[in-house]
Amino acid sequence: ADVAGEATLLAVRSMAALLKTSSFSVHPSMLECWLSLRLDASAAAAAASAEKERFGARKGKKRRRGIDPVARELAAASGDRGDVGLKSAAVLEQLFVSYARVVKARPGGPLMPLVLRGIAKFAHCVNVELLLDLVSNLRTILRDPAALSTPAALHCVHALLRLLSGHGAALAVDMRDVQQRLYSLLAEQALLADTRLLATALDCLDHLCRQRSALLAPRIASFFCRLVDAAATLPHAHAVALLAAASRLLVACPRVTALLDGTDRAGPPLAPARADEREDVDSPRAINSTAWQLALLHRHYHPVVAQLAKRLAAAEPLPPALGRSTPLRLMATYSDSSGAFNPPPQPPSKRRRAADAAKRAASSSGGGELHESIEAAVARAGGGEASSALDFAVLLR
Repeated sequence: ADVAGEATLLAVRSMAALLKTSSFSVHPSMLECWLSLRLDASAAAAAASAEKERFGARKGKKRRRGIDPVARELAAASGDRGDVGLKSAAVLEQLFVSYARVVKARPGGPLMPLVLRGIAKFAHCVNVELLLDLVSNLRTILRDPAALSTPAALHCVHALLRLLSGHGAALAVDMRDVQQRLYSLLAEQALLADTRLLATALDCLDHLCRQRSALLAPRIASFFCRLVDAAATLPHAHAVALLAAASRLLVACPRVTALLDGTDRAGPPLAPARADEREDVDSPRAINSTAWQLALLHRHYHPVVAQLAKRLAAAEPLPPALGRSTPLRLMATYSDSSGAFNPPPQPPSKRRRAADAAKRAASSSGGGELHESIEAAVARAGGGEASSALDFAVLLR
């Protein structure tokens, strides 16, 4: 492992230079390896601030002279960690400068999905100056429906929400267009069927839940209805993750519990919505409707889905085991791709087995009487005893 960070910095600088000189005509695997970097964001930030303070004003120098001698010795002893932090800060600078160049020059190229994933992963490390530039460029790209594919558009939404949940949380930015695009993407079957893409979409909703001061009840109600609607049609592993995300929306915006009134009715209470109403995340129709899909999920074949639907309809919190799990872990836990069913089906009770045995005995005895009556009817029609091999041609004469 590169503990000092020198080899990592040299490699990233060389790759960034190659990316620039080749006009971004490189294999995507070159940027994919950047996603495996383990950078200490706290050390990088501390080293960057220390570097600024070193060349700061006279006031900073006076403040450093007034530091306790023991604290000064401890700071000197941690010089190696400071060097590693400076190298991490330099690596982050190279990464985000390269990402910004790709976003501006090749927004629809094959490198864009990896760039967006990298921005989302290291969003908590970006400085404010570069953050504003990235947010502006990404929102411009996202406004064009044909600029990005479905996976790339989802990663763009994820990157924007991650950028504005770290240092960008203090910025007063209206993210209505980003949330509208996320709402539209949640109706894409290609996204819902892919486990990793669906987990990324639900992580986007989790970032929305953390910004409670900016939540609008009609918007959250639209997301809630879209989640439970998808849960009624997808496999049980995906349904568990969707219902868990819907429960978090209820906790983040308690006004959405108005959707749970009358969930015992197995049918939509309103007339079918127009296409523009269905695709508008701010439409008031959602919060004035009823989450009737939960009535269907009460009778789901999977016990965990049925339990979650009942708890959701009663506005009860998630079980602790499900509340602490990520969407990707939930889908992996309840997936049947290995052939196993989680939880395993319970064997029938002794009383149920006895009742089934009695039914089988009654049906077998009834079948014997029916066979005897058929043989007697055939014998009468043929004028003799019924043979072991029935001759139906006699009945046609």
